[in-house]
Amino acid sequence: MDERKKNEAKTRKMNTFANRSLPVQLSLAKLFTFRWQFTYYNYLRTLIGQKFYLSDEAFRVFDDKSNFGYCLSPYDIKTGKTIDFQPFDLWEFIEIAEKEGDRSLIAIFRNNKGEVSYCDLFQFGKTKKGTYNLLPQKEYNRLAKKYGLHYTQLMLKNDYERGMPKELFRLVWGTPDKVNTSTYSEQWIYEGLENDYFYFSNEKLSGWN
Repeated sequence: MDERKKNEAKTRKMNTFANRSLPVQLSLAKLFTFRWQFTYYNYLRTLIGQKFYLSDEAFRVFDDKSNFGYCLSPYDIKTGKTIDFQPFDLWEFIEIAEKEGDRSLIAIFRNNKGEVSYCDLFQFGKTKKGTYNLLPQKEYNRLAKKYGLHYTQLMLKNDYERGMPKELFRLVWGTPDKVNTSTYSEQWIYEGLENDYFYFSNEKLSGWN
């Protein structure tokens, strides 16, 4: 067999292996995705019965691009009526269900007025920006004990003022895009159409422009 034929045979063999291994690779990827989803699903089931707060932005939350997106559905899934969201309403996570139409999994919530809403499962936990879509009541209580009710309630209203601790401010605006530090202060920069600058001294908000 000459060199050209040897190379052709080798190429056919490699292509055959690649074609056979591709379904295996895809299967492994699907298995990994399924296992991650199953683990996350089981974790969320442990949260059933816990209560969460929404901010003053009602069902609107910051997404990863600092634009507003939806968290809880604005309509009561039992009555179809528009929900009057209030910032200090507690929403209890009551079950995980299958959404009609696309069969995706959703989390069902009920407030103390009996209104029922839902959100996608990925809304749990902190976003990439460091904010909460749904603030657990336990976390709210921890923050209130550490920093006092005034600043914690201000945070829940998506508001801020001088003297607010950095940890609470981060839950309002999220993680800054840039941080400049000096001996006595920090400058947090949030990039956008117009950059926002915030200044901190002694771990507290001291000003902005």
